[in-house]
Amino acid sequence: MPDDRIQIEVKDDEVVLTCKAALKPDEGKIRVELKNKKGSDSTTVNLAVKDKPGAPEGPLNISDITPESCVLAWKPPEVSSLLSIR
Repeated sequence: MPDDRIQIEVKDDEVVLTCKAALKPDEGKIRVELKNKKGSDSTTVNLAVKDKPGAPEGPLNISDITPESCVLAWKPPEVSSLLSIR
């Protein structure tokens, strides 16, 4: 693979594929094929790249104001989900 972010580690009973700093363009279906003297096998996996949440969308609404508290409300950010990538 021509990308410095991707590392492949071959062990006795598994292969570990690590993509450090995955980018949104990396997202999608990836075909993985393994071959050895006894044959080959392949599968397709779906890579979902999620990012840190974006900034909240305005306007900021302030209500129920008391001397001790208030309620703040805003629209959720465009990017709102997180996914641990290993």
